[in-house]
Amino acid sequence: YPTASADNTVDSYADLILKLFKTYESEFLPFAETNSSANEPFPVYLLVQGVTIQEIDEIGWMVNTISSITLSWIDYRLRWNSNEFGNITRIFPKAQKVWRPEVYMCLSADNSIIEPDTISATVSIFTQIKLFISE
Repeated sequence: YPTASADNTVDSYADLILKLFKTYESEFLPFAETNSSANEPFPVYLLVQGVTIQEIDEIGWMVNTISSITLSWIDYRLRWNSNEFGNITRIFPKAQKVWRPEVYMCLSADNSIIEPDTISATVSIFTQIKLFISE
């Protein structure tokens, strides 16, 4: 979260959030580039980290694990000039405010969908969004 300093003030952070999300619609897909069409695919990168095996049920053929997932992509709608906003290069909006791909985590043993415990987002000046999901 932002810290107050000579260049980077809480007011600058608030102004930046207001500017970026004034017309931003999280329901619309981001384009790969500013002049591309909605029909062009854009990459979403997936990184699974910290896989920890909690339990192995050899009889039931089940493995219970804990892991975290990081999804990242570029959204050109969320860009800014850091010089205009106290040299802020990263923001931490609520994950619900940014477009995010639909992600379903399933328990393969009983085909049920589970909801992640935590979802957080980071947006960098390079328009890269990172979504962190943990269960």
